[in-house]
Amino acid sequence: MRFTQEPTDAEELGIVEAHGSRPAATLEQVVAELRARVAALGGNLARVDEFATRYEMVSENYTYDCGTTETRQEPRTSVQPGPNGTTTTVTEYVSVTHHEPKTCTGVRQVEAATLTLRGRAFRAQKGVQ
Repeated sequence: MRFTQEPTDAEELGIVEAHGSRPAATLEQVVAELRARVAALGGNLARVDEFATRYEMVSENYTYDCGTTETRQEPRTSVQPGPNGTTTTVTEYVSVTHHEPKTCTGVRQVEAATLTLRGRAFRAQKGVQ
């Protein structure tokens, strides 16, 4: 891979270009894709003429908790001793809060970067780099 110089004694084969969207694609992956495209043309060297990053807004799906919180009256029963040694069962209602889980899906706009390498493919004689 050449970044600043024309390869000497090499035949130019054509223009090559590779793209990758961040964060999934790394610069190393885009360089590897450019190398693969050079090889597909029969080349063994590439001169990189342009490295660009383009930003655009894209839609992205995401999930979030959209459950609800409810307060309900629930019975509580207790046994209480009476004054003459007997027991009494007492039921009273108390407020209890419960979370009812639910998952919702939304769509949001996010900025996505696309890396682009553009250059030329060459076939050089063995030993020429």
